Amino acid sequence: MFKYINKQGVESDQGFIVQFVGRFEVEYREDAGVISIYVEPDYTPSQEFCLQIDSDAFTHWIDGASVPFEKQSEIISNFKAAMRFQNIKIIFNQ
Repeated sequence: MFKYINKQGVESDQGFIVQFVGRFEVEYREDAGVISIYVEPDYTPSQEFCLQIDSDAFTHWIDGASVPFEKQSEIISNFKAAMRFQNIKIIFNQ
């Protein structure tokens, strides 16, 4: 379950937050960890709003520490769920 914390962010009942902090930046926050994600706003061929994200956007916390591969999968899943809640599609660039 998600709830809006403001117009730019949502919080999950699992304890993570996904927050737009700028036109091209979204933060994923969990406990004391933060991942800053560069996003490129775009539209799908069917004209639905989407965000393009590099496939390696979830590899490091903002402090530079590496995110283990298993944790990356969990974070990506959480991030996608938060975006789905906001009706935003995600496209991962290779």
